[in-house]
Amino acid sequence: MNFKYTLTLFLLFSINSLFAQDRYYRYWVELKDKDSVFDVQHPQQFLSIKSIQRREKYHISIVENDLPVSSKYVSIISSKGFRIIHKSKWLNAIAIQTVKPNLIDSIKNLPFVINVKNLGELKFTDEENKTEHAVDINEALSVLESKFDDTKNKETDSNFYGKSYTQVSMIKVDQLHNLGYMGQGVTIAVLDAGFKDAKKMDVFKYSFDSSHVLGSKDFVDRVNNVFDDDDHGDGVWSCMGAYKPYQLVGSSPKANFWLFRTEYAKTESPIEETHWLAASEFADSVGVDIISSSLGYNNFDDKNLNYQYKDLDGKTTIISRAASIAASKGILVVNSAGNEGDNDWKYLVAPADAKNILTVGGIDDKNIYSSFSSIGPSADKRIKPDVVALGENVWVPSTSGTYYQTNGTSFSCPIITGVAACLLQANIVRKNNEIIAALQLSSSQYFAPDKYLGYGIPDAVLANKILGGDKDFQLSKDIILDARMLKDNKIHLTIYSSSKQKINVVLENALDLKSQPLLKTVIDCKQGVTRVSFTQSQKIKTGTYAVYIHSKDGVNSYVFNSK
Repeated sequence: MNFKYTLTLFLLFSINSLFAQDRYYRYWVELKDKDSVFDVQHPQQFLSIKSIQRREKYHISIVENDLPVSSKYVSIISSKGFRIIHKSKWLNAIAIQTVKPNLIDSIKNLPFVINVKNLGELKFTDEENKTEHAVDINEALSVLESKFDDTKNKETDSNFYGKSYTQVSMIKVDQLHNLGYMGQGVTIAVLDAGFKDAKKMDVFKYSFDSSHVLGSKDFVDRVNNVFDDDDHGDGVWSCMGAYKPYQLVGSSPKANFWLFRTEYAKTESPIEETHWLAASEFADSVGVDIISSSLGYNNFDDKNLNYQYKDLDGKTTIISRAASIAASKGILVVNSAGNEGDNDWKYLVAPADAKNILTVGGIDDKNIYSSFSSIGPSADKRIKPDVVALGENVWVPSTSGTYYQTNGTSFSCPIITGVAACLLQANIVRKNNEIIAALQLSSSQYFAPDKYLGYGIPDAVLANKILGGDKDFQLSKDIILDARMLKDNKIHLTIYSSSKQKINVVLENALDLKSQPLLKTVIDCKQGVTRVSFTQSQKIKTGTYAVYIHSKDGVNSYVFNSK
């Protein structure tokens, strides 16, 4: 073999090796057991005080998935040439990466490894390139228009809520604010792609100046600065946390916030699900009450890793399993349904399918379903989305200091998160599942949920009554919480009953006391809240009516207007 031939082979081999190492290969490694030096009887050794306090508050047991991942197993895997990205105690797994894909074979046969899953690849150039991802064309045009009309978009509105009035008033959270409930004392973790220049934006000045921003963490780059990447989180956070009176006010402007970056906007791969999981575990450790996530996954850059609809069953994807576990720890998880309604996929995206979380779809300002909003049900036939809020023409701030309108369930989700925060403040002993149930029960089509709107548009005032937070409605005796005419042209009655019993209901014209009752009926009430509708009420004309219930506690009445 001559020297020239040998040199050619050497160069070819070197070039191939170079190209083989121009990217990271990431994997999810599930472990057999915890092999832990800790035990659940001494949680103070591995859980924060705030995390323990939440469990005690809601009577949640400390269980094995609270124990840390085995440090011995992690050391063994690390010693084989892998970098540890995340360790998950909840799923007893670790996310790892390497530049040498053949090394994964040395992991698969380890006795404590039960499964290895490919999380996709990341080119070095992708990691180094920090340019922002392309935005939706409508959003881009909205931003452009706002810059041509700065005066209009900065002007002060006569209404306290300014441009955000529609998005807060349609769910009546402004009425909770009037009662003093603006999210004070409730801590929300916002998981997103970044909060670019948020510290410079007027709408967040109150949160920063009042120390309502408790901290931030970047789970993608593993640093604490989340303010130099993507700006998607600015719009999301503003829907709940903005506080610029007469210009833009969110649904829970006085809540506390943790800001977490879990999404790498330039690429799409399952590794981001592990970022989300790591952020959720951290949220648990710092005592967060609510997780708000305007993120979702179904298709990836590597098409071989794409999900199918059958995977949206709440127990298959990493991120949905994480969301359900977070809920089991007492955290109220609120997630956007997704924006796939008008494309070939059309269904939810993970973790919107997770069990025991609140999934939010989108509508327009006429209360009509937004065609882009992902539809349900989950693959195992659970009602999804749970509720909806404004998702079209939602007002958000731009980094340039103006405001613009944008679309997406990314924004309806935090609007509902803020409602949940206000309800939790007003009903501090209530559990996450009780907040979800109250929102569902208060919603506009609780009587006939569907795959588009779920239970419909929630009513924050009614939800608060159902939870017992309205001081005028003490849930200790039989009482009418609400009566109203809904779009099915029936009168819907919400009753709290102190026990299971039959209750007599009488409907009268409130302005004509001499008239005969329009309706007399008997309903079966369970202990707690019951909602019923009157089938005869389609004959009722527009007017003012009084409804009476006769129960073991006596007579209780409620006056309402039909429309």
